[in-house]
Amino acid sequence: MNLRTTFLVSAFFGFLAACDGASSDPGVSHPIIVHGAQLRDGPLPGSRTSSEAGVDEGPSIVVIEFGDATIRYGQTARSFGGRASGDVVAIGVGFAGYDDSHWVFPVGNPDAVLVGSYKFDAKIDFGTNIPSGPQRLEVVAIDAEGNAGRIFSVSICVLPDVPDNGATCDPNAALPDTIVSLVWSTDVDLDLIAVTPEGKVVSLKHPNTSSVLDGGFGLTPAQLADPSNGRLTRDSNRDCVIDSVRRESIVFDGPPPPGTYRFYARLTRACSQLSTQYIFETYRNDAGALVRADRVSGDYLSMQASGTAGLGTLISEITFP
Repeated sequence: MNLRTTFLVSAFFGFLAACDGASSDPGVSHPIIVHGAQLRDGPLPGSRTSSEAGVDEGPSIVVIEFGDATIRYGQTARSFGGRASGDVVAIGVGFAGYDDSHWVFPVGNPDAVLVGSYKFDAKIDFGTNIPSGPQRLEVVAIDAEGNAGRIFSVSICVLPDVPDNGATCDPNAALPDTIVSLVWSTDVDLDLIAVTPEGKVVSLKHPNTSSVLDGGFGLTPAQLADPSNGRLTRDSNRDCVIDSVRRESIVFDGPPPPGTYRFYARLTRACSQLSTQYIFETYRNDAGALVRADRVSGDYLSMQASGTAGLGTLISEITFP
């Protein structure tokens, strides 16, 4: 640890000791969780306006690096960073519209390119309690005396948990025609399985409804792009590698081929949970808006986990169109 880093770390912890408001909340209720940061009560400090001269005085953000502004539902470990002025020892991060608490973490080493500035970087988890659509992160630089500079906004767009082809965040994306979706309450490995009118089983092994035989080599790009081909979009919590999304969906961009489809919920692994409750939903595109058409609920006990054997519990039969 070099002298500058030692000073920054000492200054950061001195800043924390001088400030009141450390939160007893571990952060699970906050819309975001910043890795390696301390959660503090109250709104993000700082000003939302620049000086009259147009030049920020005191601690300031030089540049923010975030990349793609589209956030997947429940996305974790998203990289976030930038550069701050030389008097900065900490970075505050908040979620616009949520003023109960904010996150604070120390800056890093000097930047070799932007002389006189210092790097900061962190990983951010986005909670499943964030509303979908346009949102904003707020970022502020803080010096060793606790003075906060101008608050910068980072525009993001959060995709919904029901996959909509990105239409929530991209006005050029087309909504699907039909979505069938299974969502559940605890971190188990629950699988949505479908059987098409032709008898094809749709699961992780064959994640589409196409009746075209693929010979074990997969479908061609043209076959995969067929809008009548429903595709399984996710295998949530597979093998108990927990992503906490707890939803699996089959998406049809165009009208599904006519016939009766059977849908199953299979508890593949309980993942140390005692039970789970699930809801099966159907959404249809009604004049440019996804409208829920059907809803069925049920539950599983851990002792009912069956591995990959069988189809599971029949939860719905739907005849299209």
